[in-house]
Amino acid sequence: MTKSRPRHVATTSEDTPTLQAARRAWASQQYNEALAQFDEAVRRHPANVRALVDAARAHGFRYNYARCEELTKRLLHLAPNRAAAHVWAGETYRMISLGDEAAACFERACQLAATPQSLVELATLYERQHRLDEAAELVDRALAIEPRLGVCQLLAAKIARRRSDDANAETILRDLIATQPQNFNVVAEAWADLAAIHDQRGQYDDAWSSMLESKLILLQRDRAEREAADAVLGRFRRMVDTIDATFFQRLTANPPATPPRRLALLTGFPRSGTTLLEQVLDGHPDLVSSEERDVFSREIFPALGHGISPDTPVQEMLDATPRERLQTQRAAYIRMMQAMLRQPIGDRVHLDKNPAMNLLIPAMLRLLPELMIIVALRDPRDVFVSCFLRYLPLNPVSVCFLTIERTADRYALDMAAWLKFRDMIRAPWIEVRYEDTVADLPATARRTLELLDLPWDDAVLAYQQRAAKKQVLSPTYEAVTKPIYTSAIGRWRNYEQHLQPVLDKLEPFIQAFGYAS
Repeated sequence: MTKSRPRHVATTSEDTPTLQAARRAWASQQYNEALAQFDEAVRRHPANVRALVDAARAHGFRYNYARCEELTKRLLHLAPNRAAAHVWAGETYRMISLGDEAAACFERACQLAATPQSLVELATLYERQHRLDEAAELVDRALAIEPRLGVCQLLAAKIARRRSDDANAETILRDLIATQPQNFNVVAEAWADLAAIHDQRGQYDDAWSSMLESKLILLQRDRAEREAADAVLGRFRRMVDTIDATFFQRLTANPPATPPRRLALLTGFPRSGTTLLEQVLDGHPDLVSSEERDVFSREIFPALGHGISPDTPVQEMLDATPRERLQTQRAAYIRMMQAMLRQPIGDRVHLDKNPAMNLLIPAMLRLLPELMIIVALRDPRDVFVSCFLRYLPLNPVSVCFLTIERTADRYALDMAAWLKFRDMIRAPWIEVRYEDTVADLPATARRTLELLDLPWDDAVLAYQQRAAKKQVLSPTYEAVTKPIYTSAIGRWRNYEQHLQPVLDKLEPFIQAFGYAS
């Protein structure tokens, strides 16, 4: 018997009333209603590619990954020879961190009808997978079609830098800055990449000046993000000022009535060595890690305070959270993490690796009282320099790193919180210094595994081989594939004169964490 060919179905991209209703519900954050409407739109119009794309992405955003993948596969089956459909599918797969599936879609899109967008999307994935030659070829093809495509020029410069061709990278970046001043975000990133080149060459004043140019562009457009950050951080600042040991005592006395699990948090502050440590621990056969997922901050914490005034102090809100809601959100946290991992956690330790989660430790302990806590430490001055000299797209988190004063204030808030919490919490915890990890990785790994009640396994030391094959979500994805290096220790001395205005603010933490020279 021969296989029958799939019957041709005429596809549409109609913006139906049901789709419009779904989008309105989504914009109002009525997510369950929106998902139901998106599914109804797909049911009513199964050949509507717009409905399939929107529904898939909505489910992906809500961590319903199985449904997201199902709808995306239906899209590809419906329009197997439509390049745009493969681009949409690739974007969706990328959104839910399926790098290989995304690459396959963009590859097919390029075969059908290569556009600068599909070429750049595929090149970006290849670069993150360390396939530099293939990425460079795709970049050349894209620039041949659209020579002034800013994101493509940025990628070309990045690939040149990774190939140790800094001169070419600098030429590309300076040309981009000179010819596309209206392309604000791209030019801001170009200045930051230029700063990295100067830093690598030892031209530290030029690096600092270039980074200030990048920050200045973003500062001119940061009002909305700044207001959002101020509102959130103001609430947590009040929590840190007023929280006391009795709150943590109440956590122990009134845990959620569900069986305990093996749960751990790896936090600290960005650029403190969390990525390296997570990659090491992830090699243990009895541990599974979730890397930089915003499940708790974006989904669980807001749900805990549903119906409670946002002006309510955090600890009061957590005390007032009904027991039933705690149980529901605890189950949701595990479900969402397993959905992203695409495997059950089972009896293994689950490690939630998330820098800058210090402020949410009380909330996490309210929901997960059995939580084990690993806090990554690094010389505060090195952390400061590394955070300030890095480009991040403008958002309510990155807005805190646009000036040296804001950067110091955010570090002080997060780390003052930890210094206060560590003397009050009853959960098991350790601090892991980046400098110790670099000096003696096996010893640091053993000490951390002991906290997690895990036996030693040599597999944890093979992190470089694993990192070269897996999708690393952290901005430092390139560094973790390299041998451990010590050049980042004491880096702050190259910028000591520029740190003078904020050193007094960092000094208490330099002392408290044992970094006084």
